[in-house]
Amino acid sequence: MMVRVWDRPIRAFHWLLAFSVTGALVTSLEPSWLSAHLYFGELALCLVVFRLGWGFLGSYYARFESFIKGPKAFWGYLWPLIRLKPPKVLEHNPVASWVFLSMLLLVFGAGVTGLLVLGGQERIGILTDYLSQAQGAQADHYHRWVAYTLLGLICLHLGGASFDSILHKEFLIGALWHGHKEGPEDYAPPENRGRKKGALSFFGISLLATGLFVGLWPHDFRSEETLRALTQPKETPLVAEYKEECGACHFPFSPNLLPRRSWVRMMAELENHFGEDASIDEEEAREILDYLKGGETSQTEAAYYLLADIGPEETPQEISKLPFWKKTHEGIRESVYARKDIGSKINCGACHQYAFYGSFEDEHIAIPEGKKPAAVDRQTGP
Repeated sequence: MMVRVWDRPIRAFHWLLAFSVTGALVTSLEPSWLSAHLYFGELALCLVVFRLGWGFLGSYYARFESFIKGPKAFWGYLWPLIRLKPPKVLEHNPVASWVFLSMLLLVFGAGVTGLLVLGGQERIGILTDYLSQAQGAQADHYHRWVAYTLLGLICLHLGGASFDSILHKEFLIGALWHGHKEGPEDYAPPENRGRKKGALSFFGISLLATGLFVGLWPHDFRSEETLRALTQPKETPLVAEYKEECGACHFPFSPNLLPRRSWVRMMAELENHFGEDASIDEEEAREILDYLKGGETSQTEAAYYLLADIGPEETPQEISKLPFWKKTHEGIRESVYARKDIGSKINCGACHQYAFYGSFEDEHIAIPEGKKPAAVDRQTGP
């Protein structure tokens, strides 16, 4: 006889989680896909929070009490499984249940660490006011390892589901679509199979909270540089002077791309500025230096990582030779920089929409296509 095991909320949860986690993994491969990555990741986090609540309020087979068993049941199922003679169960088997719970916790961990990265490193969302770039960088390290572990468990989950389908001659994907599985002839429904009190209210609140969370958070930029870039305030005379003097020969770099001591050295050596005499009026030079020195306190991701690898006594002059710059641009061929619409490695504004403001948000990166297809000019491997 056919038994309805998974209710509609559980089936919707399963396929939406598969969709959102897959989307999050794919969109993590390209920096400019950050916004999509955030949407997928935040949806996955909301789904897990819902599932944790539904595990106590949902129908019988959705509740953790129906399938989360102790060590005795785990080992009691594992040994027959190794001998390819495991008993058939309607709910998650004792081994799969712990894999499932581990996956839930890992998705939750990936979501939480992702929000910490978003606040500390990307300067997006309400957590920005409570996290530093260093904390965001540490969260990014944990976020990546949680994601790698989750990917391994996903492979184990898919392999286990396929193995179980073959072993018991039951199409689990179909069961997760219509919610029914083949039960024993003497099957008796559990007494408390219905939903708990408050389940529907919890479901409605979860839908509303998910919509607000996913819809509002990803574009809540808090970086001063990005906010200035998006609002485009009227330039001060000093900024206009800097653009006129320095932008006449090359892209006017944002002050947050080099440490203060580098700018001091650069402005002191204008008579030999990369082989040319770029001397300007002494008063103008002093005003421009004051402007440049203010960038060292920047909290942007680019500024933090560019300056992190510079020794306390070093005064680098070429941004394109800094370790972080080279690491983030290593997949771009020299022919790309030679295009007319880019010109050189130091023309930051060609690919970074708000580079002049010191804003290098991932979603604002766009390499001009030029005359050649981007796939031809961008390296995909060593």
